[in-house]
Amino acid sequence: MIDNLAPRFEISAETTGAGYNQGGRVYQELSYRYDILDAHLDALRVGGPCQGLVEGERLFGENAVEQALFPDLIQRNGLRYECNRWQPTSAAPSSVSACDIYGNCASASAAPRTVVAQNAAPSAAPQAVIVDPSAGQTIAAGSTFSVTLSAQATAGLKSIVLSIDGAVAQTIDLATAMRSAIRCARLCGAPSRRRAHAQRAS
Repeated sequence: MIDNLAPRFEISAETTGAGYNQGGRVYQELSYRYDILDAHLDALRVGGPCQGLVEGERLFGENAVEQALFPDLIQRNGLRYECNRWQPTSAAPSSVSACDIYGNCASASAAPRTVVAQNAAPSAAPQAVIVDPSAGQTIAAGSTFSVTLSAQATAGLKSIVLSIDGAVAQTIDLATAMRSAIRCARLCGAPSRRRAHAQRAS
C-alpha cells in the first residue's frame, strides 16, 4: 500500500471563562478538542496540548468499499483528545502535530475563541479556582494526591475551603490576610470519579 497523505486535523479551542491572576500575569482556562485522522496514524508520534493529561479516544471509520470486501474488518482511522489547560492570555495558540507509520507528518493550530475571563483581576468578593489538576485530567495517585488552588480578593484572604463531591475536604487558613494566594493541598483517598471544587475563599 502506498500512502502519501499526512494526518488531517479537526481542532477547536475555547476559553471556558475561568481565569486567575498570579503575580500580575493573567491565566485563562482553555478547553481543547482535536481529532487526528489517518488510517495509519503512529500513536507514539502525536503531540498536542492534551498529551500527558488524557488518553486518546480511538475513532473508527466506515469505508463502504472495504466493508463490502471485508465485512468483519474494524479499522481505527484516528484519535480524539479532549482536555482543559490553564495558559497565560498572552501565550500563542497550542499546536497539534502527528505522523503516520510511513513518515508523513503534519501540524496545525487553532486560535482560541475568546470569552471574558472570570477571576482575572482581584475583586472585593473572594474568588477561588483549582488550577491543577485541570478539569477532566487523568492522574495517577496512591493514598494521597495534590490539588493546587488560586484565590484572590482585594479585601484580603483569610482562608480557602476545598470540597470534594460537595463535602469539605480541607480548609487552608492563612496566617496573614493577603490579596492573592497560590496553595497546594494534599488529600487522602483515590481521586477517581470525584469532583473537586475550590468551594469558597474568605
